[in-house]
Amino acid sequence: MAAITVRRDLVWLEKAGHLKRVHGGAIPCDSPLAVTHVNSRLRAATDEKRAIARAAASLVRPGEHLFLDAGSTCRFLAEALPDNHDLTVITHSLDNVSALAHRPGFHLIVLGGEFDPRLNAFISPMTETALSAFHANKSFLGAIGVDARGGVSSNSLSEERIKALMARQAKSTIVLADSSKLGKVAFRAVLPLSKVSCVITDAGAPAAFCAALRRKGVKVVKAGR
Repeated sequence: MAAITVRRDLVWLEKAGHLKRVHGGAIPCDSPLAVTHVNSRLRAATDEKRAIARAAASLVRPGEHLFLDAGSTCRFLAEALPDNHDLTVITHSLDNVSALAHRPGFHLIVLGGEFDPRLNAFISPMTETALSAFHANKSFLGAIGVDARGGVSSNSLSEERIKALMARQAKSTIVLADSSKLGKVAFRAVLPLSKVSCVITDAGAPAAFCAALRRKGVKVVKAGR
């Protein structure tokens, strides 16, 4: 009976908009100040994120230098990157390190600093100082919100600074955001759309929203499953 009661309560809380049920449990719905644990984010919209990651990996060329941030979709991208392409990956995320550490053809540069267990990543002024020494061909960033007027946004001040720095140090910036993030504005503004080269989302992205981004000069890729 207890399990039935918990399940009924979870259904009620989801309908009320307080949480989202995922495989193995539930995660809080986005709130203006929430920084959700990366393990919860890795369990949400996994099919969509894997499709986005495959589309992002197809844009990578042999010999390139890449920034990967601590977004959950970037973890799926790390898994999707091709072996033996002589890629240099610069990241502050231990999840990305774990996905790439023992694979052939990767030169991995790990940025240190103060460890944040919610992100499983290093974020601090030390991280930013280390990051500022590098340049990359492409920067891949996750987001909590992507809005046609508000641009790219996040909930973490430290993440905001690292994402903005990765964008500034790269030739092109590619934002990975499943369709649940589109049209949302989170607590901290990260980047205006003028600084974004491309947004890769999933097949569920509304056509009108994608058209609005394109009118802003942003390339939009809708990844199929």
